[in-house]
Formats: sequence, structure tokens, C-alpha cells
Amino acid sequence: MEQYSDRCDFTLILGGMVTGDREGPIGAKAQYILKSIPRLEQITGVRMGEAHKAMLREGTQWQSSLLPSKAIVAFRELMPERAIDFLHAIQVAHFDRGADLNDIALYPPIAVGMGIDEELYTALLADDRLTAMTEEDFAMVAQWGISGFPALAAEVGTRFYGLAHGYRNAGELEQLFDAVLKVDPTSA
Repeated sequence: MEQYSDRCDFTLILGGMVTGDREGPIGAKAQYILKSIPRLEQITGVRMGEAHKAMLREGTQWQSSLLPSKAIVAFRELMPERAIDFLHAIQVAHFDRGADLNDIALYPPIAVGMGIDEELYTALLADDRLTAMTEEDFAMVAQWGISGFPALAAEVGTRFYGLAHGYRNAGELEQLFDAVLKVDPTSA
């Protein structure tokens, strides 16, 4: 984002990876995730915290994308230019410290730490409109045909380009951005 912010506008749109019949205790997926961690760490260079691994072994933490996505949408409404920073802080809390993404108390301190008024953020997060706004994000992503996350897409002119489904390193992302920036928006 830093490298391309002078040439691209970035918008964080939530996909709702864990919704509907996918919601539930992490237990059913925990062993698969635990076995995948060494490879994820090798590919990404990011280390999962022991608290996160302990949470997986316990297997009871509820998994749902709705509350964490609502928390991000609330932040995005108040400070859109830092929405991805907020998402990153949430990911660190979860994947390093094992924080429960479905504990509403997780989000206000992170928002406050990024300069949002706690009372304003908490009121917005409790607003029923946020559920509809979050579900609009989910529907938009589904309409685009994106079902794997993380995903990166670009809109140039009237064309939509799916750039990445899953992890991509910095070099790969640079190639993708450079290719998209060569597209003439008047022909797309």
C-alpha cells in the first residue's frame, strides 16, 4: 500500500469467510490449522504465538466472521485511511495473543489506540446498521466470485481483476500491481 498509494486507491472490503454453517467452535478445524502452522510460518515469515496455538488446542473458541467484520466496518466508517492498519492489529491480537475475535471487548481498545473516540466507536459498533453494512460487504465479495481469503482485486475502468487469492509475497504483489497499472482505464 505504501509503495502504490500515490497511484492506487485502496479499499478494505470484508468477505465473510466464516459465516452460516461454517460458524462454530474452532475444535473441528483446530488440528488441521495446527498442522498447517509450520508451513504458513515458513511461507509468510510470520510466527504464530503460543497463546494462539493453545487456543487451537483447547478448541472451544467460537469462530464467526460477523463480529470481527462489523468491528472493522465500524472503524472503516470513522477512519477509512487506517482500516487496514486496524485489521492488522486485530490479526496480531488473534494470531499472536490468541484473542477471541468474537469478544466485543477486544475492539474498542485497539480503535482508541489508533485515535478513535471510544464512546463514538462503541456506539457505532452497537448500531444495527453495521450488520447490514457488513453483510453488504459480504454480498459484494460473493458477487465478484471471491471465495478464498485473503484476496486482492483491482478495478480498472469497468473491468474487475482478481489479482490474488491467498498469500502473496511482496515481489509477487509488485508484479501484480505493475501489470494492473499498465492497463489503460479508457479501454477497460
